[in-house]
Amino acid sequence: MGTFGDFVTAAGHAGLAVEDTRDITRHTRDFWLQTLTLLDFELERCAEDGPEHARLLRSVHWHSRFLRAWYDGSIESRLVRLRAV
Repeated sequence: MGTFGDFVTAAGHAGLAVEDTRDITRHTRDFWLQTLTLLDFELERCAEDGPEHARLLRSVHWHSRFLRAWYDGSIESRLVRLRAV
């Protein structure tokens, strides 16, 4: 997680360079929606007083924040191909 520029810099420090990149952000909306649906399903099957329930609630919270950020245009998803330099 971070900016694309941060990613390119880190790749450069690791001896890699970006060969190709494609913005796939508009294709990733369903990932967040399907993940939240799965989490809701798992919550229904989970005992409310256990640690798993608390973990799932935290996951729903963070996935919901990511989905809102996606809708706001704050998240970019890229497919990146690297090559050794």
